[in-house]
Amino acid sequence: MDTTRARVELGWRPSRSSSEGARELLDGLAEGAVGASPALGGISG
Repeated sequence: MDTTRARVELGWRPSRSSSEGARELLDGLAEGAVGASPALGGISG
């Protein structure tokens, strides 16, 4: 995934690397962390 636009226009920086995110996902699946996740909130106003 190319994050150049988010970095340039918004000053965004990832909080973890892709390998850290993949490891976290796999660890959660291995631990049985499944189920419904909360819905994404919209911007109100």
